Amino acid sequence: MSIALKNAGYVLLLFLFPLVVAGLFAAPAYLLHAYALLSALIYLGEIAGALFLMYLTYRKHSTIDFGILPKCSWSDSIWCVLYMVLKTAAWVMLVPIVAIQTSWFILLPQALSFFLLTAPAEELHFRGLLFSSIEQLPSRKKTALSSVLVAAFASSLLFGILHMVNYFSAGWLWLVVFMADGLAFCALRIKSGSLFPPFLTHAAVNMLTGALLISASTVADNVALLYQVTVIFIDLLFFVVVLSQSKLQTQVSEKPEAAMASQHGGTI
Repeated sequence: MSIALKNAGYVLLLFLFPLVVAGLFAAPAYLLHAYALLSALIYLGEIAGALFLMYLTYRKHSTIDFGILPKCSWSDSIWCVLYMVLKTAAWVMLVPIVAIQTSWFILLPQALSFFLLTAPAEELHFRGLLFSSIEQLPSRKKTALSSVLVAAFASSLLFGILHMVNYFSAGWLWLVVFMADGLAFCALRIKSGSLFPPFLTHAAVNMLTGALLISASTVADNVALLYQVTVIFIDLLFFVVVLSQSKLQTQVSEKPEAAMASQHGGTI
């Protein structure tokens, strides 16, 4: 079996296993018609499944870094705030805002959901388990830069595919939107070396655009298209700029020297 086929099967397992665990967590609530608990149990199951696979992978490859340690420098914080401002500005300018939610009885449960369930589950699964594991996959032509790019695009594509479950009827362009969102969160993951900045940014953006700012239930097709194109542009530009500011370039330049040192049995 080729390396590519083995890698594809492994990635598929990493993608599906947390979702299967999520389904098992949610099954009792579904069978008992406790639908109010379904969403919370699904995200708890995804968290449990991702953490379980991280544990198994770490036991086998103790050098792998899933980014679980909370790290966030001032530079990382600035990039997080900039992304939140850009995404919220696009939402406010292009999607009609009908009201601002002021009821804490509504905002608090949604904040708890975004910050304790949704963002942790998706960041652990996609920017933690999938991104880090894909980056470590064996390949015949592998460099630090190519590994990071493949991991970012593959994990973001799967992130987009998962979200298309709710947006399938709205058109394929939403797949690109969610994939681009995933790339932006990957950029924060790469820049900081931690899941903490993408987790906070992910939760905050969801809170701002999904709870605090109440938008119109329907918008014109041309407005929706303009919004999609705009956020894709913002995400891709953000990914390129932040990646260029990360330590990756230093790692790439250091790799050949490290390889030469190992070949000669010494250090440089």
